Amino acid sequence: MCEFGGLLHMVHIGDESATIWHSEFPVGGEWRENDRDDNNESSRGPALAVFDVQLHSVHRGKSSSLLAHTVRDTSLPTLRGPAGVTLGGVSLTPGDIDAVNGMYP
Repeated sequence: MCEFGGLLHMVHIGDESATIWHSEFPVGGEWRENDRDDNNESSRGPALAVFDVQLHSVHRGKSSSLLAHTVRDTSLPTLRGPAGVTLGGVSLTPGDIDAVNGMYP
């Protein structure tokens, strides 16, 4: 967990999966809904740090001890679907397409 861009950021793996989840807490607000942290997976909890004005995450692979490093571009909007719509999967859904279209007016 760390502060970046005026938000408190938290990353963690799921209770029943290796999916890495990311959530943000704005000053004076409430925790925002988890997103899938760029679709990464890990066998252990990830580390999060700010360096050189960027948000960095390091984690082990899902089934290996190799380390992966990602830099989160917080200037991009997070893909969030409408209430009740789960985004992602094997192929794009109408909800995925609507969410992307809504990000780029």
